[in-house]
Amino acid sequence: MHFTVGDIIVHPIYGIGKVVGIEDLQYQGSETHPFYKISLDNGMIWVQVDDAGEARLRPLTPPGELETYRLVLTSPPTPLSDD
Repeated sequence: MHFTVGDIIVHPIYGIGKVVGIEDLQYQGSETHPFYKISLDNGMIWVQVDDAGEARLRPLTPPGELETYRLVLTSPPTPLSDD
């Protein structure tokens, strides 16, 4: 498992949340699978613990890295190589 209880994550649709548990759930009569239980400001979501589920989640960007990204995004474009 990539994330643990207490981790702050970002979901591409629902935004920032916190992993508050990992539960084994059954979905539509299939076998039981582990799911991240994620608390959001406006509710709760569950995301399956697997490569596809974890691909939808990312950790929160550390504050120390934000200035680097701001500089990249506000700098003039750099031409790409023709190769």
